[in-house]
Amino acid sequence: MSTPEDRHAITLYDSHGSPCTRRVRAVLLEKGLAWTTRLLDLTRMEQKRPEYLALNPNGVVPTLVHGERVLYESNVITEYLRRLSRPAALPA
Repeated sequence: MSTPEDRHAITLYDSHGSPCTRRVRAVLLEKGLAWTTRLLDLTRMEQKRPEYLALNPNGVVPTLVHGERVLYESNVITEYLRRLSRPAALPA
């Protein structure tokens, strides 16, 4: 069962050294948004596992999950985050 907080939770699928994910993290920090990081080991091809491909059919990072919304292009993610207003997006 999900809680009201789950609807506002942000999860970022990331990999060490990913410049695209670094840009997403910068916007998250700029907006003061809290998030949970899920690291993927690209050397172990974790981005090609079926459960990840179900989120991101391109099999690359980053992927951002905000509630039930899934975004997986860094430019789309950063634009989405920039449009979020903190009070409306996440309760204080």
